[in-house]
Amino acid sequence: GRSTRRRRGPPQRRWCSFYLRMGDVKDFDLVPMIIGRQGRNTRKIADETGTKVRVRGKGSGHREVTTNEEAPTPLMLVVAAESDNSDGFYQAVGMANRLLRSMEARYRRHCAAKGVAPTSLPYALGPMSDSSYWELQRNLPGNELPQRICDEGELDMTSLRVQAS
Repeated sequence: GRSTRRRRGPPQRRWCSFYLRMGDVKDFDLVPMIIGRQGRNTRKIADETGTKVRVRGKGSGHREVTTNEEAPTPLMLVVAAESDNSDGFYQAVGMANRLLRSMEARYRRHCAAKGVAPTSLPYALGPMSDSSYWELQRNLPGNELPQRICDEGELDMTSLRVQAS
């Protein structure tokens, strides 16, 4: 017969990364705005959903335990949950998306006030499988998801400018 042994090791986790491209304009302090005063924004998402919400990568200010340096990855907001917390995970991704949408609006206003062209894609979903992306869309009805980045090679920050209108 077929073995039904359980997989050993830590439980699988669900995660979603939002790549952040709004930190390129002087005086627009993106990371503190996302986190919120005393962690209010990210903590609210985490507390209401039972997930972990973290800002990581270049410009995050977070030093990795193993290297005592920022992770050598693009700046991102990461939502993670245990595999048995799918409802909380989808709720957290939706809340994070709404938070980032409001940050995008602030970013565009800031760029307009400074006379600077905003990046063409202020934030995007990080790389994920097609099935994971479709699962997010199916579980977040009415919550318009940002464009998805297929690989980190698409993250050339310098070429993502649009004309100021």
